[in-house]
Amino acid sequence: MPERRTSHLKALIYLLAAALSSACSDEPSHLEGDQNISLPDQLADLDGITHIDGTLILNGALLGAIELPELQTVRDELIVQGTGIETLALPALERVGGLVVEDNSQLRSIEVPVLSQVQPLSPSYVGPFGFGDNALLTEVTAPALTLVSGSIHLFGDALEAVYLPKLQSAWELEINSSGLSTLEVPELKQLTYFWVHRSAEALHTLALPNLLEISADMYIFGDALTTLTAPQLKTVNLGSVHSQLANLDLSLLQQAGHLSLCTAQLEQLALPALERAQSLSIFCDSPLLEAVHLPSLASIGELDLSGVALQTIDLDALEDAAMVILYETALTSVSLPSLLRTTHLELTDNPQLTDFDAPNLTELGFAKLIDNHPDLACLTTDDLFPALMQTDPLTFELEECP
Repeated sequence: MPERRTSHLKALIYLLAAALSSACSDEPSHLEGDQNISLPDQLADLDGITHIDGTLILNGALLGAIELPELQTVRDELIVQGTGIETLALPALERVGGLVVEDNSQLRSIEVPVLSQVQPLSPSYVGPFGFGDNALLTEVTAPALTLVSGSIHLFGDALEAVYLPKLQSAWELEINSSGLSTLEVPELKQLTYFWVHRSAEALHTLALPNLLEISADMYIFGDALTTLTAPQLKTVNLGSVHSQLANLDLSLLQQAGHLSLCTAQLEQLALPALERAQSLSIFCDSPLLEAVHLPSLASIGELDLSGVALQTIDLDALEDAAMVILYETALTSVSLPSLLRTTHLELTDNPQLTDFDAPNLTELGFAKLIDNHPDLACLTTDDLFPALMQTDPLTFELEECP
């Protein structure tokens, strides 16, 4: 028995010694602190490195080739800027605090096949995922990317297509590239900010088939954009659309903060699921807009609609509105069958408007009905508002019956 114990003890000592020897002979796989690489011979310092606890900056025109086959994580940003590389290959990179690739005149391809997260370890830092001003780079694909905690910023002239097939969440998506014509984010569900700038001259169609929420702001200013579809979007805080949109699909949008539209090519605005909004306005000439369908809208702060071609408006469910303004339309009738309360009602410059109906309106602060069809001018306040019950003074601005 003592001999067997001695044998086991010797074996254990041998294994520990071998492991210790191996550990001592291995090159370190981690680098601490920020690394700034600008000369080719400095790249040798990254051989065998799997983790960098800091920022990695690769810059300088003398860098003609970069191979980092073992790099798995960069705690903070990985910046590739102003180099002469043709290919950026990061086959093992899984997580990075931020990835910025810009101003690389010879770069033609980027390989990040297993990158799944752009998310820094520090909660106070928001890491970007940005590509732009790479004169020869026309396509970016990140097949495994699911999360970007910072901004996805696409800019410059050369970039034509971006494919992020598994992306589910990003803090911001900002499109500022004049060459980008294809953006595929089929699994994207959450955004905080969404921007399409006027410089996005090649982006004609944008589909966000699974986007559920834009928790802050959406600004669409791309004059080239004609089709925007987000059929699962349910919430947006602030939305401003100033474009040439002809097709807009927000069919499940239920709640909105402030939503404003200026769409010269749109013929119909349909928000069938919208129930509540702080405001909805069409704030410029929309010469083709013929119909506005808001069949579920029950409560709104300000509703401000205009359009010389507007012939149909559906507000059957509207009960509460701080302000309702309809002006310069082709409407022949306005029916507000469920409206109970509004502090401001204004119908002006609707030359074909002959019929107005608000049979259940009980609370009203101000009403202005002028420059409409003469038939409307001849209706009395009792005809217009038969259910008014309040005793507070009302302010009416009505034209005289001819």
